[in-house]
Amino acid sequence: MTDVNLLVNAMLTNSDEVIMLLGNKANNNEITDAVRDSIRFLSSEDQKIITKRLEQILYDCYFDMSSELEKLSTRELFYLKESLIYYIGRISKPDIALLKKIYSIEEDKHLLLNITFSSLITGDEEIEADFISRISPGNDYDKLIRSWTMAFFANSDDPYSYIDTCKDDWSLAKEARLKRLTINDVNHPKFNKAKAFRWLDLVVIDLFLENRGSNAMSSDDYKIVSDTNVELEGYSRNKVKQLKLLKNKIKHHNPYL
Repeated sequence: MTDVNLLVNAMLTNSDEVIMLLGNKANNNEITDAVRDSIRFLSSEDQKIITKRLEQILYDCYFDMSSELEKLSTRELFYLKESLIYYIGRISKPDIALLKKIYSIEEDKHLLLNITFSSLITGDEEIEADFISRISPGNDYDKLIRSWTMAFFANSDDPYSYIDTCKDDWSLAKEARLKRLTINDVNHPKFNKAKAFRWLDLVVIDLFLENRGSNAMSSDDYKIVSDTNVELEGYSRNKVKQLKLLKNKIKHHNPYL
């Protein structure tokens, strides 16, 4: 298990230690939740310091490799990039220009997915819309997002090697997405995140239904989707249109009507 306090202190003070600690292991939900909980109690100034440090290391990974970065194996550099992309999108609003720059040159599908996730909180829809446009049931992007979602919720120690078998229990992944879809009150403490992830949450739900069949959700699950508000302030007209289409598509899966 990663030493959370050591990692957070490195994020505040030492880029080389961040490179070493984040480059040695794949992310999972347990690690990231612990790190984010620790960072949440820091001052806003310290959180900004961490974000800027991580963004600088990420920039260097792509455009200005330091001697410490050059020491990493291909796998270690991948883990580092993925972790940096993850954290800068969860601590505060990331530099969307940097994310767009690396998205435009990155070829690895896992990293493209995680760049997309980290772009969501900014409210900029360009990366999100492009990534979603690549997904269709049964293609590589569908398999990618299902497998990553399943693995992140403890189906595998390495979410990048796991492939969804279409038979594994998806209840933890389903519960997390449905829980976010119930958040429609702007005063809810997690409303901003729920709003940011709404499009991809519905995409993921639809992909699992296409893959596992309509009975993979209960009547209550379908009601959560039906009650989900998709006309939230700040969404573009196109996003609202796509969200309505997705809700309608999921409704047509519903065997309980």
